[in-house]
Amino acid sequence: MQLVSRKNFIILLAAILIVGLGFFAINTSKKGVKLPSESDKEIKQIQTQSKSDNLEDIEKDLQNTDLNNIDKELSDIEKEINTSY
Repeated sequence: MQLVSRKNFIILLAAILIVGLGFFAINTSKKGVKLPSESDKEIKQIQTQSKSDNLEDIEKDLQNTDLNNIDKELSDIEKEINTSY
C-alpha cells in the first residue's frame, strides 16, 4: 500500500513541476519584449554610417558620431573585476 502512495506522490510532484515550468516559460516569453535603452540608441547611432567611401562622407560620419561617453562604464567594469579577485 505504501508503494502505491509513493508512486502517486512522485507522479503528483512531477505534474506540479511540469505545470510550474510551463507557467514560468509562458510568463518569461511574454516579457521578452523590452524597450530600447539609452545605450542601445547610442550603439545604433554608432553603427549607422553611410555606404560611400568619399572623404567628405567619411568626415561627416565622424562628425556625427558621439564618442564622449563611450567609456563611462569602464570604471564600473574595472571595480567589478577587481572585487571578484
